[in-house]
Amino acid sequence: MLPPNTLNPLETLAFNSLNKQLDTLLASNIPCLGDGNTDGVVDFTDVSELGNWANITGSRSSWYDFNLDGLTNEVDLAVITQAPFPRSCTVPLIFKRDKGAG
Repeated sequence: MLPPNTLNPLETLAFNSLNKQLDTLLASNIPCLGDGNTDGVVDFTDVSELGNWANITGSRSSWYDFNLDGLTNEVDLAVITQAPFPRSCTVPLIFKRDKGAG
């Protein structure tokens, strides 16, 4: 029996494969300034949610504090509404799901 936290050769192969796939996925992340809800689109939903978070936090920092000044306010709203607005942040499709997969 292997000691705790030790992988056998097959597990090591699987781990290395998954780790490589994760690195590829993380490297594909496209910065999307203004997309506070990380849905790949900067739109009126982000405007609305900025207002909600400003209200909830008393305008202190939140996911919508894009300039990292410790406040969720009109400066961050300007980041969302800068041209072009609304805008899409396209993310490359790295992994495709099989049509038969559940």
